[in-house]
Amino acid sequence: MPEDPLLENSSDSSGEEVLLPRPIHTPGVPKKGQRTTISLSDGERQAICAFYDLQEIKYFEARTFLEKKTTTKFRLTGIMKADVVQTCVLSLKPVKKVIEEEIDITLIPAGEFEEYMKRTADEGILELSLDTNVPDTYDHEVIQLGSFVLEYFALGLDPYPRAENAEIDQSAVKSDRKASAFASLAALKDKMK
Repeated sequence: MPEDPLLENSSDSSGEEVLLPRPIHTPGVPKKGQRTTISLSDGERQAICAFYDLQEIKYFEARTFLEKKTTTKFRLTGIMKADVVQTCVLSLKPVKKVIEEEIDITLIPAGEFEEYMKRTADEGILELSLDTNVPDTYDHEVIQLGSFVLEYFALGLDPYPRAENAEIDQSAVKSDRKASAFASLAALKDKMK
């Protein structure tokens, strides 16, 4: 299958910089669909590490399939895998994390979202729940494939990475509480004068 027809920009329609620019021009997507494999350049690796506060990205690969459902509606499926090193929130030691996330997104143009949701509700199909597959949107016939892949990458990161055997120093917590309590009392006393 053909590789993706990429555009030459690295920002989305709002002008916001895209960390992983892999724009796909939707009219160029073949009827039989389009497979894409994404890996990182050194610059992208550094930018993503900085943005997500990672020590290192040892491995990153996403394999996707963009399927044309109608002239404007698409389904993006695939898998993204990564090996990263995060920082322990307690000890600041490195914490290795393996990410493997399955991608499954329905994509429609941003201008059609409101009508899509109204039509779906009118047909009795829409039941709001955690399992509801509400479509994502794209602008100006451009799907920012890299941005959607990074959403799944971010889902796989540990929001509070913790090294094995890392513990909170209770004595430091107690002394901080005492200091803040006395500081609060001092501030209150100053206000009363």
